[in-house]
Amino acid sequence: MSPTGDAARRVWLLAPVGRDARLGCAALGEAGIDCHAGRAVADLETVSLEDVGALVLTEEALTGPAVAVLSERLAAPPAWSSLAVILLVDPEHARRAGAAASRLRPLLSRPGTVLLQRPTQEETLVSVVRSAVADRHRQFELRDELEAREAAEARAQTLAQEMQHRVKNTYALALSIARQSFRGAETLADALEAFTGRLEAMVRAQDLLAPGRGDVVDLRELLDRTLAPHRPTEDPERIAGDGPKVLIPREKATALSMAFHELATNAAKYGALSTGTGHVDLRWTVNTAADGDELTLEWRERGGPPVQPPTRRGFGSLLIKQALSRDLNGSTDLTFDPSGAVCTIQALIPATGG
Repeated sequence: MSPTGDAARRVWLLAPVGRDARLGCAALGEAGIDCHAGRAVADLETVSLEDVGALVLTEEALTGPAVAVLSERLAAPPAWSSLAVILLVDPEHARRAGAAASRLRPLLSRPGTVLLQRPTQEETLVSVVRSAVADRHRQFELRDELEAREAAEARAQTLAQEMQHRVKNTYALALSIARQSFRGAETLADALEAFTGRLEAMVRAQDLLAPGRGDVVDLRELLDRTLAPHRPTEDPERIAGDGPKVLIPREKATALSMAFHELATNAAKYGALSTGTGHVDLRWTVNTAADGDELTLEWRERGGPPVQPPTRRGFGSLLIKQALSRDLNGSTDLTFDPSGAVCTIQALIPATGG
C-alpha cells in the first residue's frame, strides 16, 4: 500500500523569490498544516505526486519548462486522484505579459487547479489549502480502500486457483487409489476396505493442507493424524514417535501421510500391531544442510509375529518406495526383517523459515 502518513500528505509550497516560501509555510504550519518549502518545480523530482497533499506555487515558479514538466507529471492521474494545485498569481502581471496567461493554460484547464489573486491574505490561503488537504485525505482513504479491495480480490483469486489445482490433484489421487485398490484385491470386501482406508488417510492429510494454514505442515501433527485410527485404544503408546520439530512443504505432505497409512495398515494386518504385544518405534532426526534439512525418518516394528517378505508388490509398497522417493526428493528403503518390518526414509526438506 502506498504511504499515507504525514510526510506523504505534506503540502508543497514552491516560491523562488524572497521569503515567500518560508513565510507561506510558516502561516500554514501555525494552522496545523504540514508544509514543505521549495523554490522550484525541480524540487519535486524525487516526490510522487500521488502522495502529495496539495501543491501551492507562485507565478515566479511557473516558468515555461516548469509548467511543461508539471503538466506532464499531472497528466493521467489514477481514478481516485485529483491533486489540488493552487496558483498564486498577480492578475495585473498576467495581463501585462500576455504570454504568461498562455503559459499557464495547461494548468488552468485541468480539474483541481485553484487560482488565487496576489497579494493573498493568510486567512484565505490557509482556508483554501485546508479544504484542499481535507479533500485529498478523503482521496487517500479511497485509495487505501481500493488497494485493500484489490488485494482481497487477488487473494481470493489465488485461493480459487489453489483450490482448483488441489481438487484436480485430489481427484487424480483418489482415482489412482480406487484403481489400485480394486485391481489387486482378492475380494470385493478387501478392495472396499483398502479403498476406504486409503481415502480416509488422504482426507486426513487434506485437512492439514487447508488453504490459510500456510505452506508447511508440522511432521509430528501429520503423523499423529495419520496414525490415530491405527493406535490400539487399550495401549496407544504401542506406536511411539520421537524427533525434533520438522516443517514439511505442503506439496509433499500427502504422499508422506499415505505412505504411513500403508505401513500402519500392513502392521495391523500382518505385523507388530496384529498382536497384543507388538510395538512400532517411529524416530526421525534432522541434519542442517546448505540447501535445507536432511531428514532421516525410520519406522521399525518389533514384538509382532515373524515377518515374511510379500510374494508380490502391492500398491502400498509401490506408493511407499516410489512416491516417497519422488515426492520427497530422497530415498526409501523398505525391508521385511523376520523381527519386524523396517522402513527408512531419507529426504531433503527445503528451508522454510519456520
